Amino acid sequence: MKHVIFILVTALLFAIQCGAAAGDDRNENNRKKWQSMPPEEKKRVIENYRQWKSRPPESRERIRRNFETYQELTPEERQKLRERYRAYRNLEPAQKEKLRERLQKDAPKTDGNSQDMAKRFRRMQDIPAEERMRRIERSRLWREMSKEERDAYNKLIKPEN
Repeated sequence: MKHVIFILVTALLFAIQCGAAAGDDRNENNRKKWQSMPPEEKKRVIENYRQWKSRPPESRERIRRNFETYQELTPEERQKLRERYRAYRNLEPAQKEKLRERLQKDAPKTDGNSQDMAKRFRRMQDIPAEERMRRIERSRLWREMSKEERDAYNKLIKPEN
C-alpha cells in the first residue's frame, strides 16, 4: 500500500506539473508553493519526480489511470480509501505479506482490462455494507482464509473496528 500512496502523490505531482502549463495562474501558484516548501520537502518531491521519470511508460500510464479513478471518487469514498490504507499500514509485516499473497493468488484473472475491474469495484460499492460483507463471507476466498487473515482483512474492510 505504500506504493499506492507513492503512486497517488507522484500522479498528483505530475498532474500539477502538467496543469501548470495550462495557465499563468497555475504557474504562479505552483511557484509560490515551491518557494514555501521546506528544503526536505523539496528534496522529497525531486526524488519522487526522478522515480516517476525512471518508471516505464506503461507503469506511468497505469498510475495516471489509477489517479483519474481516484479523482472520480466522492470525498466519502476517498476518505474510506485513506482509512483502509492506514489500517493496512498498521498491520504487522507478516500479516501484510500473507494478505498480499492471498489476494494475488485469488485475484480475478482478467486480460488486463482495468476498466472491467473498476466496474466490478463500483458495483460492489453500490451494495449496502451489510450485503457486501455477506457476499464476501460467502466467497471461496473468505472460507479459505485463516482467522489471522480474516482479522487483517476485516481491519481493511471495516477500519472503524
